[in-house]
Amino acid sequence: MPEWMKVGADALVGAPAGALDQVIQNQDEKRRREAEAAGTPFNLWKHYGTYYNYGVPVLAIAGVALNFLKGDWATRLMTAGFQLAGRKVVHTMTKATQATPWHRYTPPNPNPPPSGAGRGGSVLEF
Repeated sequence: MPEWMKVGADALVGAPAGALDQVIQNQDEKRRREAEAAGTPFNLWKHYGTYYNYGVPVLAIAGVALNFLKGDWATRLMTAGFQLAGRKVVHTMTKATQATPWHRYTPPNPNPPPSGAGRGGSVLEF
């Protein structure tokens, strides 16, 4: 098989694996925020990403151990699986809890402008 075919096969395995991981992670985060808002706990085992990120490498190891995966496909799936597991470990260890969407805080103005200012007039104070 030419090298570009191997690279293409690697991309066809890695890109969907990473994209699916991000979609699952976004859904988990949305479900976590909803659970927090409802006041219910949302532990690591309720994340679908936990099963995906740790399940793929476990299945890859099992495939290699049972001699089902061989050669380039074993390498591809092991690499993809352990990248997913590494992402999950780092995300779990470093992710700060997301707050609600960011909004600019504008403190109340204790000194409102004089009535002439702001409507085409000007007030100069020295």
